[in-house]
Order: sequence, then C-alpha cells, then structure tokens
Amino acid sequence: MNKIKYIFCLVALILAMPLIAQEAVINPVLKVAPNLTLKEVFKQALVKYPMRKQLVAIEQEAEALTQRGTSLVADAPALSLRYQDDRAYDNTGLVEYEAGVDLPLWHWGQRSAGKKLGVVATESVQLHDGKMKLELAKQLREVIWKLRLKQNEVILGQQNYKVSEKLLKAVRRRVELGGLAKIDLLLAESDLMEKLSLTEQLVSELEVASKSYTRLTGFDRLPENIEEPVSAINELLESHPLLLAKRNEVHQLEAELNFLRAAGSGQAVLSLGVRSERSDSYSEPIESLGAAINIPFGGSVHKAPGIAAVNRQLVQSQSEYKYLLRVLNQELYAAKKKVAMGKRKLELALSRKGISEKYLKMNQIGFQTGEVGLFDLLKVQEKVQQAILDASRQQIILQQNIARLNQTVGLLP
Repeated sequence: MNKIKYIFCLVALILAMPLIAQEAVINPVLKVAPNLTLKEVFKQALVKYPMRKQLVAIEQEAEALTQRGTSLVADAPALSLRYQDDRAYDNTGLVEYEAGVDLPLWHWGQRSAGKKLGVVATESVQLHDGKMKLELAKQLREVIWKLRLKQNEVILGQQNYKVSEKLLKAVRRRVELGGLAKIDLLLAESDLMEKLSLTEQLVSELEVASKSYTRLTGFDRLPENIEEPVSAINELLESHPLLLAKRNEVHQLEAELNFLRAAGSGQAVLSLGVRSERSDSYSEPIESLGAAINIPFGGSVHKAPGIAAVNRQLVQSQSEYKYLLRVLNQELYAAKKKVAMGKRKLELALSRKGISEKYLKMNQIGFQTGEVGLFDLLKVQEKVQQAILDASRQQIILQQNIARLNQTVGLLP
C-alpha cells in the first residue's frame, strides 16, 4: 500500500513540475549597446588594466638611467675637509687647513655607454606599452568570445525548452483525448525537465562569463559588432609588439653589459683642493692649491661577478627571443589552419542543419498521424537540436579563430 502511495506521489510531483518550469524566469543574454564599438571597449579595459602601473616604474627607471648617462661626473662628488695642529705635543703654533672636492671621472667610452643605456631604456617604455596592450587584447578577445559562445548556448537552450514545452502541450492534449498513453506524458514531462535543468546550468555559466567581461571592461553591455575582419598580414613581421619588446630587452642588457665593462676596475677620482699652513706662531700662513688623482687597478676580480650575472641574463633573453619567434610562427601557422578548417566545418554544419530540419518536419508529421512514436520523435528532435547548436557554434568559432589570427600577427581590436 505504501509503495503504491509513493508511486502516486511521484507521478503527481512530475505532473506538477511543468507549472514550476513555466514560472522560471531566465535572463540569459547580456544586452547590446548599439553605439558601442569593440575599440571603445578595449580602450575602457585599458584604463582599468592594473598592469599599466608598471609603465610608471619603467619610465622612472629610464629617466634615472638617462640622467646618469648625461651627468658630467661618473658618480656622486665628495667634499673633504681637514684640520691639523700640534697643541697636544710641542704646541709651537703649527696649524694646517685643507678643503677639497673629489670628482669621480668617466672612463673612456663609459659615458657614451651610459647614454646608450638611457636611450634604450627610454624606448622600452613605449615598447612595453605595446606589449601590454597586445596582452590585454588577448584577454579581451578570449573573454568576449567565450561570453558569445555561452550566450548562443543559452539562447538555443531556451529555444529547445520552448519546443519541448510545445510538444508537452500536444502530448497532454492527445492523452486527454485517449490518443496516447499516460507514460508518454511522463516521458514528455521528463524531457521538459531535462531541458530546463540544462538551460539553468548554461545560464549559470553565462553569468560567470558575463561577470568576467564586466570586471575586465567595466561595461555591462556588449558592442553591437564584435566580429573582426581577417588581417591582410599573413606572416610574422619584425614590428610584432612581443618581438619588439623582447628585442628591446636584449638591447638593454647589451647596453648594461657594455656600461659595466667600460667601468674597468672602478672609477678614477680627481681631487682638487686648497691648503693653508703655518709652521709656528711667528710664521705667516702659506696658501696653496693642489690636485691629485686616484686610479684603481686590479679590480676585475671584483667586477667580474656583476658582469657575469648581466651576461647570463643577456644569454637567457637572447634564447627567449629565439624561442618566442618559434612559438609565434607555430601559432600563426596553427591559426591559419584553424580559420581555413573553420570555414569548411561551418559549411558542413549548415548543410547538416538543413537536412536535420527537414528530417524533423517529416517526423513531426509522422507523430501527428501516429506513424512515429513519441520516444522516436524525441530522439530525432535531440539530434536536430544538436545540429542547430553545432551550426551556430561553428559560426561563432570561425569568428573567434579570425580574432585569434589577428591576435597572433599582433593586431589590436
């Protein structure tokens, strides 16, 4: 008795679920701003991009290196003062005063090497900005096309739900008229609940993708057109932002290495000073000028570790440049292939979609006349829905691959 009661309650619950489903409100799609362009979205994302703060630090470093390279002395000057008398000993009145300035001198070619380092560092500000913009463009493209794919899935999921809902009404009507068994009604109910569950899951995923887009750009609306034209550039150019930035890194390390080598064993120091001395209390003070130079030698052993460390960084940077060049060439080749293959996949998917829709209509007519069962119709309907989803997905993926191709050759949105 309890078992029969349990089955009755379960059937009642399933029959009641369509009413719950009809009340479900789903708001899946991020609205479109008609006058908003992809370029404007990118500019706004650039304003919000936290990595831009690095540019300030890079610019400050470049300015400091430039000022050092244009300085008249190789290091900070020093002022020296000296006083001496014999009060603690013979106390004959001996007094000596000295005042001087120590000027670190540039080695031959060292100042020009310092200037070169400042110039290369200044160039790095703009090149790093270009690299950063391209990195942000990649993030924006991936986020916006992921969002577009999720929106497409939700839209089609809603359409499939409506189709299942319409089918349920037709089945319920035929059950009431005695044309179908009640088990067919339960089957249609189950199919509707499955579509609702899938749609709700897709909406949840869409909300996550929408949040990522809003956090990156600051916009809660999409541009009217996010598609990009195929780039006319079909090869990797030397002006690619990533290559330019990496080459500049190599040049900056080369300039730093030349600067360190030009310093030799250390800075020679020129000392200029005045001296006043009196031998005893009865003598007149004698004033004089003096000059001295301090030249360090044998310091290569102490300078070598610093030079070796910079040289290691240089070799690593040169290797990274070659590796980056190889990776970008491979990515470009793959991106071209994906675009070409995407066009073919889209063509086949559209053809399959057309055939599937015709097949569905035939089965719907057969179901109405009683020649096709509900279970068979649902299977056909599921395959057709998959074909429609695949066709729309291939259209979006093709445009996504075009955007990735533009990204690979270094173009901004």
